[in-house]
Formats: sequence, C-alpha cells, structure tokens
Amino acid sequence: MPPVGLTTAFEIAGAAGVVLAALTLAAGAARIGSRLALGILAAVISAGAVVAWVYVALRQERVLAVSAGLGAACAAFSVVDALHNG
Repeated sequence: MPPVGLTTAFEIAGAAGVVLAALTLAAGAARIGSRLALGILAAVISAGAVVAWVYVALRQERVLAVSAGLGAACAAFSVVDALHNG
C-alpha cells in the first residue's frame, strides 16, 4: 500500500474534525454527555487545528491551509457549543 500524501492526511484530519464537531453539536443539543466530555471533544478538535496551522506556518503550503482552516472552523463551533450547552 502506498504511503498517504500530506494533502490527503490533512483532508482526512479535516473530515475527522467535522465529524467530531458534529458529535459535539449533537451531544450539546440533545443534552447528552457531561460538560467534561464536551470540553474534551472541543479540546481534541482545537489541538488538531493548532497543530495543522503550525505545520502550515512552517511549510507555507497554500493547499494545506484550506484543510487547516476547516479544522479551525470546526474547533470554533465545538468550543462555542461546549461552553454554551455544557
């Protein structure tokens, strides 16, 4: 199996961020889970977004910036939801 390219890895991470953000929003809307669980999900998404942006800053590849931006948007939504509904 060939290795996964960097762009593909960023796209997968962005998609995972969308899924985790959706889970956080759904759990908050349904009042499922504790504030701690929502906070942990938001922290994981935020950490992934920070790592992606640091990598983009170091490599300065515009193609990767789109996926990093997606991760940042997911992080923002999940943090706001965790704080609001938690």
